[in-house]
Amino acid sequence: MQQGSLFHQTRLRLAGWYAGVMGCTLALFSFGIYGVIAEAYGRTIDRGLESVTRILAQQIEPILEQPERLSQLANYLKVCLPKADCLPAIAEAQPPLTNLTSPADYYIRLLDSTGNPIMVGGIQLEELAITPGTQQWRTVTDAQNNRYRQVSLPLRLEDEVWGYVQVGRSLKI
Repeated sequence: MQQGSLFHQTRLRLAGWYAGVMGCTLALFSFGIYGVIAEAYGRTIDRGLESVTRILAQQIEPILEQPERLSQLANYLKVCLPKADCLPAIAEAQPPLTNLTSPADYYIRLLDSTGNPIMVGGIQLEELAITPGTQQWRTVTDAQNNRYRQVSLPLRLEDEVWGYVQVGRSLKI
């Protein structure tokens, strides 16, 4: 009888070790897969933001030669000029930038060379601080702990930095 209980205890120990080793192996594998997927998702967001920002910068740079056209640009992008009374965006009249890939939340900022805002648009981010445009990639957080990925590209006028265009996207899934 003692031989049967010894066999039973050994069998339970082996089953426990097997379950523990398999559990650890699967957990490590899961963390690895999660890391790969998260990295791919981040790169996809970065590529999309960079392409949108480059297109905007290419469209804005010719307008910089004629400053009076900045208000036309603001109307086209449906953004606000500083110290102007801007109405909050309604669902039907979202800025073209936010219509790119719904339901992602985008914002755009046009900054002068000192980092002061010239135009802002997209989602309303009163509590998100204006960041300097000198750092190209940045992840910023608002007061509600919502994270945004932001790219800044310089706008050049006659080979000098005139200002920066910043485009950001919510990382909320």
